[in-house]
Amino acid sequence: MPDRPNILLVTTDQQRWDTVAALGARGLCTPNLDRLCAEGTACIRAYCANPLCSPSRASLLTGLAPSHHGCWTVGVPWVGRHITLAHRLRRLGYTTGLVGKGHLQPCLWPGSPEAAPAIFSSEHFARWHGPYHGFERCALTIGHTCEPHAAGMHYGLWLRRQGIDPAAFFGGRRSHELAGAPGGLWNLPQELHSSRWVADTAIRQLRTWAGRGGGQPFLLWASFPDPHPPFVAPDPWYGRQVARGGAGSPAIGAPRHPVDRPALYRLALEGRAAQCFPPDTLPPAGFDPNLDHRGIDQDESTRWRHAYFAMIAQMDHHLGRILDFLDHNGQAGRTLVVFTSDHGELLGDHGLWGKGPFHVESVVRVPLLWRWPGRIPAGRRSTALFSLLDLMPTLLAAAGGAVPPGLDGVDQGPVLQARASELRDSVHIENRATPELQLHTVVTDRHKLTLHLPGGDGELYDLASDPQECRNLWRSPDHAALRAQLAAGLPTRLDPPPDQLVPRLAYA
Repeated sequence: MPDRPNILLVTTDQQRWDTVAALGARGLCTPNLDRLCAEGTACIRAYCANPLCSPSRASLLTGLAPSHHGCWTVGVPWVGRHITLAHRLRRLGYTTGLVGKGHLQPCLWPGSPEAAPAIFSSEHFARWHGPYHGFERCALTIGHTCEPHAAGMHYGLWLRRQGIDPAAFFGGRRSHELAGAPGGLWNLPQELHSSRWVADTAIRQLRTWAGRGGGQPFLLWASFPDPHPPFVAPDPWYGRQVARGGAGSPAIGAPRHPVDRPALYRLALEGRAAQCFPPDTLPPAGFDPNLDHRGIDQDESTRWRHAYFAMIAQMDHHLGRILDFLDHNGQAGRTLVVFTSDHGELLGDHGLWGKGPFHVESVVRVPLLWRWPGRIPAGRRSTALFSLLDLMPTLLAAAGGAVPPGLDGVDQGPVLQARASELRDSVHIENRATPELQLHTVVTDRHKLTLHLPGGDGELYDLASDPQECRNLWRSPDHAALRAQLAAGLPTRLDPPPDQLVPRLAYA
């Protein structure tokens, strides 16, 4: 099929849906995301399948919900050997590559290829470049900004080859722990940043493929680790954001006083969230129950926001370099570009930071931009519901492949090409934070319901009249019928995760 598109999948980590200037974000500099909006279609109601890194990424690649692929939280591997988008496109004659953060396996288990000590083996990463989950050629990193393990894998090898001592820049989880990095400013030179490395490596791979000739289509996943915390950014990006001022969209970090939320919210604000979990159980991944949110003062939260938006601006700059390469090499017209993130970030909303078992819009909703000249309308905003589960079948169909049965995602091609207004009447978000704490959310055109298990407490919001989710209608007698209707398809008891006592880590 000579018209099969190249596919460039660009992802970030923990980027909120409301951080694109062209879509209304204030105080942000995103000219290249804006460019994609102008040249393609923005899906402004896109949701992740799970608000944590590994489960969301596994769902994006397989089209399966976490309960079906088995990676139910960060720190556990996939169950079985699942066929990914990369596997399927290789069968269609595509060459495939992954550059940047994979996080497709646990990053804390010693036996995992994405965990210490394996990630610090320069000898291994000097000779190994795949395959990995269907990607033939890989250049990987793991971790974020100044974390110690962020200087591992192929990125860490590259740093050491530049004569860099990682201990000088990597070692703290909070920005002020780094010498020379007060507040949200990181002392790492910008030319050594992972965003620069991802773009450089992606462009180098694209150039290699172009040099082969023959017109073989490609799938390249360029996966930026930012803007995941720790919230630090180098100059000039941090300084520019401070000078620009602003804290993003008006809703970001706005003080809110939600009524009748489940106890988890109140206890988290009081630093007592550990009371929500039975003794001797793991806390939810991505959520520290010992974190006292009252300890984050206004000055620190401002620095963190400035750093967060600086990280996005820096990523946007390097995204532009990749797009420019496609333009200059005549590939833009035949390349389907998709930009999204695995999940969002609270960033002070409702007084909370990070992610975890809080299914507010800023955590579960993600940016989703599509560009395919001549196939996807330019300058369009789609309000159709979209799940990241839909990426795999949609991209597979665009490449001329048959969408296999049994997927949880759907082919949204007709929506993207404006041949259908919508294909979903709801999206489902599941979060098995621990075996003893699970959240299940259903989002419709207007409403969002989240069921907390065990106990059956929950949240119900009218997103049309209450987009900031300040009025929980769960106990409202006037909304009892709606609550029952929305909850009808959700589990009523804890769903035990698969037996994963034996790691299954060697996937190609």
